[in-house]
Amino acid sequence: MKSCRIADVKAWLRILALPAIIGMAFPQPATAHDFWLQPSAFHAVQGQPVSVRLLIGDPAKVEHWETEWRKIVAFQDFGPTATVDLLATLIPLEGAQPTIERVDAEVTLASPGTHLLAFTSNQAFSDLPADAFNAYAEHEGLALPLAKRQAEGTLSTNGRELYSRRAKALIQVGQLLTGNVTVPIGQTLEIVPDTNPYALKPGEPLRVRIWFHGKPLAGASVVAERLGAGAKHGVAVLSDKDGYVTFSIGGRVDWKVNVVWSYPVTDPRADYETIFSSMTFGAMANTGK
Repeated sequence: MKSCRIADVKAWLRILALPAIIGMAFPQPATAHDFWLQPSAFHAVQGQPVSVRLLIGDPAKVEHWETEWRKIVAFQDFGPTATVDLLATLIPLEGAQPTIERVDAEVTLASPGTHLLAFTSNQAFSDLPADAFNAYAEHEGLALPLAKRQAEGTLSTNGRELYSRRAKALIQVGQLLTGNVTVPIGQTLEIVPDTNPYALKPGEPLRVRIWFHGKPLAGASVVAERLGAGAKHGVAVLSDKDGYVTFSIGGRVDWKVNVVWSYPVTDPRADYETIFSSMTFGAMANTGK
């Protein structure tokens, strides 16, 4: 499959007047297909097990992801001192019906510091009728497919898409704050915080950078929103020319940052590839709120 290179993306942004398309594409937040890692505790005790759930949805409707081996590529702990393969900790459904309370993995984090759990899914295929695909693309802020379909006069054709998911969860073990979570780990589409979120002071904003194929990505739709009871949709913000987005966060609550990016591909199965990526973390250690 031939993927869209950074140079191709920049060309589409120039030729297709992306700001106008984006203005059309965001009547509501882009959250319907979010996927994230939900640990039982974002602040953990060294050596004690932490359960992890794989969830999908939005603040209004959270569902359990179907944890099947055929869908899974990688599950790892990028820890302060070492990277550990966590595939053996996953508990597949094996035909069972998932429930929202189901635990998908039990991990034990042996070293103090900030651990980054990272998950990658396999590609799946979607073929939607034109109206359904256009509505989905607008809701999710998929600016490049919308621009291409509009420019080529194909808004009335089916939308064929390959999609996959990336997710991170930052778990703090003990009091030692480590900088490993501010370094890219090589996910195809990745959210990387400038500062360890657990080191932020009260009122200090969170700045993240979006990486695509190892390079900063401009024009991506990024949302930050609270997790848990009473959570509401966040507002989509576009990454700047250097891939940065800044959010005001705080309080004793858990957070999710998510980004989605879709681009044209040359592939017999589909016209676009879409990647969903997220990063979850808990209440900041230094917050007084």
